[in-house]
Amino acid sequence: MAPRTCPKCNSKSENPAACDNCGLNFAEYEQAKLEKLGEVHRLLSENRFREAKQVAEKLPAQFPDKRTDFVLLLSNISRDISIVEKYELAQKAYEAGDYAQACLLLRNIKAFDCTLNERVVSLRRKAERPLHDSEQFNRALEAFNRGDYAVARPLFQGISGRREETAEYLQKIDARTREALGEAIDCINSGRIVQ
Repeated sequence: MAPRTCPKCNSKSENPAACDNCGLNFAEYEQAKLEKLGEVHRLLSENRFREAKQVAEKLPAQFPDKRTDFVLLLSNISRDISIVEKYELAQKAYEAGDYAQACLLLRNIKAFDCTLNERVVSLRRKAERPLHDSEQFNRALEAFNRGDYAVARPLFQGISGRREETAEYLQKIDARTREALGEAIDCINSGRIVQ
């Protein structure tokens, strides 16, 4: 049987069960590694990112044979912690009505964890809607002010927020349209139409 390299001390061992140099039991070592990795994944699935990071920070020293894998895992956890912090800031901005700031914080975030990613996408959509409504309201208001009711009406109707304000402008459009129609009928009836 070929000698086995010890994952802890890196020496060659003729014993397939334990290291001849440091006495490490290979099966116990692998079992401990799997348990620690399982603990990290359990904490991540529970969105306990900071606790997962604390456990993952110890893994490269405890299991040097998988150091690179654990450093990558730690990097991903750190990235998700940063995303969680941005998400929390964005949530506060959204609750304060600062939708532009919320959208800015959430822009281009792709979380490692799928549930966190779903929350990020959901909040981004909620924050983008009032911004879109505000922009559309401004376009509708410009059209209304220049008397272009055919453009203003559908823009006001497409706004999901600002219900009272949009309803007021839609009523004004209806009233002004009725006035113009009434004036046109009066002109026709009185024969004041210029041909």
